[in-house]
Amino acid sequence: TYIIDMLKPIDEIWKNVARKARGDVNRAKRRNLIIKKINTFDDLKQYLLLHNTWVKTKGLELSDPFRDIEELWKNHKKGMEQFFLAYKDDKLISAVRIVCFNGIAYTNFVVSSDSESTNLGGSYLTWYALEWAKDNGFKLYDFSGGKKSSDKNLLLFYKKKWGGSEYSHYNLVKIKKKYHYKIYELLFILFRY
Repeated sequence: TYIIDMLKPIDEIWKNVARKARGDVNRAKRRNLIIKKINTFDDLKQYLLLHNTWVKTKGLELSDPFRDIEELWKNHKKGMEQFFLAYKDDKLISAVRIVCFNGIAYTNFVVSSDSESTNLGGSYLTWYALEWAKDNGFKLYDFSGGKKSSDKNLLLFYKKKWGGSEYSHYNLVKIKKKYHYKIYELLFILFRY
């Protein structure tokens, strides 16, 4: 995972962002992209519809994109999750979901419509979320993990360009029934590929 120390001044954080990412943020501002924090239940529906569209571009499908909407809304109202939406010409083009816990802002999803060939919404949203986390007193900003591999991993490349420090992230599993876990491992391998 990549983590940014939010106790640093925002100017120092900005200087650590890769040049191309800074350029993308500045281009998004010049192109008048608008960022909006979710305020209404309808805003959350828009986020979920965009998320559903994004999932389809990955070859997946959600059976019911609104299945967890009440839980998401409740978490948002409690301040446990924040959602930011990016608009170009009044059209939703990108969104980010941030989980907030114990002074850490944690990127959960950055989704885009891919409707424009040069969609800068994701980069602009990422910077906006970093500024928001700084302004709201978060100590760390965690870009979440990803599988480290020898080939160029685009997801980790995206996370790295924001200037955070790399940390190993481990998932631990307590095995209660060895037989059930072996079945789980086998099914995971079969359905993963």
